[in-house]
Amino acid sequence: MPRAPSSPRASPKAQATAAQAKDIDAQLASADRHCLDHGLKLTSGRKAVLQALLRRGGTAKAYELLADLQSGGASVAPMAVYRSLDFLVAHDIVHKVASNSSFVYCQHDHHRHHEPSFLICERCGSATEWDAEGCHAVVAQALKATGFAVHGIEIQGLCAGCAQTDKLTTPATRGNR
Repeated sequence: MPRAPSSPRASPKAQATAAQAKDIDAQLASADRHCLDHGLKLTSGRKAVLQALLRRGGTAKAYELLADLQSGGASVAPMAVYRSLDFLVAHDIVHKVASNSSFVYCQHDHHRHHEPSFLICERCGSATEWDAEGCHAVVAQALKATGFAVHGIEIQGLCAGCAQTDKLTTPATRGNR
């Protein structure tokens, strides 16, 4: 019997497909290797937080991760989630998006790289890491005379999905003025 599509309220664990699960396993293994290579330990708690983040597509807020972990029956304290996220951010496995207090899995093999840039959807709240080396150079050069140092860029707008929804729901009245 075919399964009904999962509802938006279904847990992230239930929504993960086999391909997503394989990707998550590879990302967890990559994070574990990164930690071992740098004399760090990806503890079970840190790994659980990272796995919850990956199950949400690599972007989430701390309280969403806490709820996901607690929904599995685990007794998890909020500070444990925040400490795990602090560790993951400090070691370039995850980035923190300041403008919406979310966390994003780093897509750059966990090495120190340029300051991250994020595209943040003001409607759905998604935050996507954007590789914009050239953008950083232009902004840094433009700000050089001010003495302002750039430590990341966050650009707000509409993601492709929300922009498409706008196109489909906005009446075509612009040409009829």
